[in-house]
Amino acid sequence: MANASGEPTERLRAGVACAAGRRSPRTTAYDGDLSPETIAQFGAASTPLSPSRVDRYVTCGFKFYARTVLDFEEPEAAPLELDALESGRLVHNVFARFIRSLQSEPGEPVAVGTDQSYHTAMYEAGIAEIERPYVQAHDTAFHDGWLQRLFAGLDPAGTNEYDGPAGYEGLLVRALRSLTDETSRFTARPAYVEADVGVEADGPVDEPVATTGRDDDPVTLLTEEPVDLVPDAPFRFRGKVDRVDVVPDTSPTQITAIDYKTGSHPNVTDIREGTSFQLPLYLRLLEEALGPGFDPIGAAYYTLKLPTEAGVSASPFTSRLHTAHYRSSGQPLRRNGVSSLFDYHRDPAAEPFAELDSGNGEEETDLDTDERFYDFLHETLDDRLTTITNAMTEGVYHPTLLEADDAKCDYCAYADVCDVRHHQRVDRADDHGLETAYVPDAVRPSTGAGDDRR
Repeated sequence: MANASGEPTERLRAGVACAAGRRSPRTTAYDGDLSPETIAQFGAASTPLSPSRVDRYVTCGFKFYARTVLDFEEPEAAPLELDALESGRLVHNVFARFIRSLQSEPGEPVAVGTDQSYHTAMYEAGIAEIERPYVQAHDTAFHDGWLQRLFAGLDPAGTNEYDGPAGYEGLLVRALRSLTDETSRFTARPAYVEADVGVEADGPVDEPVATTGRDDDPVTLLTEEPVDLVPDAPFRFRGKVDRVDVVPDTSPTQITAIDYKTGSHPNVTDIREGTSFQLPLYLRLLEEALGPGFDPIGAAYYTLKLPTEAGVSASPFTSRLHTAHYRSSGQPLRRNGVSSLFDYHRDPAAEPFAELDSGNGEEETDLDTDERFYDFLHETLDDRLTTITNAMTEGVYHPTLLEADDAKCDYCAYADVCDVRHHQRVDRADDHGLETAYVPDAVRPSTGAGDDRR
């Protein structure tokens, strides 16, 4: 940003220049076009990128600049109860401990059932986590009610200290039932939990380290170093995948990435339109870390909302060849409808199949291959990442091009210091003045249903 001295005249001139610059939809030095000196000063092009950091930049370059480059922390709150970050951490760790307890070694595929031994394993995983200091610090009068929403309905070998009224079910028993259902209907099995690709060596990716530390969080280290995804870019990539499922007896071993969400999550439209990178980046990280013996075939969000929702998203990021529809079986992932990123059928102009099992009279040989999925995962993703990393390297950190609701501007911690001008959104997307700026397809004018832009 331009400097202004203490002299009133100089400050006035600087203010006029800033106002004039920001009237234009083009990105200028006053709204996110950083100089090479500024980039070098703050090391903007040297920090490893995680999927969440890429999503942050794509959502709003200014927020990325403030949070990640300048390291301006969001205002800290001191809630009496577990906040969203800590409750999410708790649920993630309980699931990881539960799956670990069923394995003889990390990477072993596990099947889940509903007999008492599984109830006991889930209960013990939960108890181990809630006894940690970061949870005990929130032991208020309302804490037991929160724990009941977590543990109610589990039937361990001993007493369930946090059981609820008859018939009341908490999140963990619902999740146990969901995992059992997946075991009976899907071919993929949980194998790696909190799969770490280059994260722990440099510390947590995005969250501040809790005062109680994270040394006891369950982690499966796949590689200590971040990986290279974009040739010749100064950025490397890292991340932690909540769960990696494998399909036994496949060669190369088919894998799917599962990301737990205790709140809302993006959908395949966001992936297609270039505003969400998390799931495809997880697959690329796993591909690099695990090597040629593994084949990433898809990824999905897994909803975990206290106390009522637990289950894999019905709209995964994968090809149609690897989805099983509701009440069908024999595929690694499920899709409950037809609104997916990759639908395969013989006639591209026809409606997608209503089902993908033998009951609809169609054979897999009648379907196209899943080359389009791999084309997106590699060529399309590489093109987008190249544009993003080039833009970061050249200092393009302008405010969001998305609509205010999509960028969640009303809830942004940096809203008071941001001068985003949503009325210029379309003009800026069309005439940003910087060839390296990343403009998501979501903000480009639509060219029709047949459009296949990257």
